[in-house]
Amino acid sequence: MNKFCDKLIQLRREKGYSQEQLAEYLEVSRQSVSKWEADKTMPEISKLIAISQLFHVSLDYLLIDSCEDRGDKKWETASDTEEIRQTINEVKDFLGYQKGFEYKSRANIGGIPLIHIKFCRYMGRIRMKDAAKGIIAVGNIAVGVVSAGFVSVGIFSIGMLSLGLLVSLGIVSIGALAMGVAAIGIVAGGVSSLGIYATGVAAAGKEIATGVSAAGKTAVAQQGEHLWGHNMTAVDDGVTREWVKSFLVGYNPKVPGWILDFLTLIYK
Repeated sequence: MNKFCDKLIQLRREKGYSQEQLAEYLEVSRQSVSKWEADKTMPEISKLIAISQLFHVSLDYLLIDSCEDRGDKKWETASDTEEIRQTINEVKDFLGYQKGFEYKSRANIGGIPLIHIKFCRYMGRIRMKDAAKGIIAVGNIAVGVVSAGFVSVGIFSIGMLSLGLLVSLGIVSIGALAMGVAAIGIVAGGVSSLGIYATGVAAAGKEIATGVSAAGKTAVAQQGEHLWGHNMTAVDDGVTREWVKSFLVGYNPKVPGWILDFLTLIYK
């Protein structure tokens, strides 16, 4: 059985087309053709129709792996589009083809679903119409009060790229309280962190910074590492959390206790 990608390569080579020439005919990028032939993505319906017209083969032949009958089908006019679209949908149903997964709860608040889960099959493009949108949102792209996804936006947000109004957790994280490999926030913690109050391996804080390397008005860093600040101290591995807290409070008496607790989590 030959998959769509194999058939496309064979048809293109039989016609003597390069990927660039095929891409130009279909009005797509060469990278798109390359991804089709590598079985990474599938063309849109309109492009499948154009491929069928160009190579004079049936859509069944293109989409059904077990179909070896090219059909020598020639679509004659644009009036056939609805018939073609219906044929494609029937083939998709036969193959169990899915664009992804979506669940939307019947319960809603102010017209917004309580729960919306939406995963798209392909992630080549970031489009808001593909986003999960709900009070609780989960998906490739998620927007909600509580959101989780590869790209996530919400009041409480978790994701690879995460933007949270209050709390954000992700590889790249932006929020009032941000935690991640790279974190930016009012209070930030991560491998690299930037904020008014920051802690991490490399921390830069407008007011306070703690970490292996630190820069801020008040800064605490490991001995021998980069340290910059107006009020700063270098500490060794034996320093206690309480000692660091007392040092920070001495220069910042109005800082809330929970922020001090967060900034000293790396100490024993």
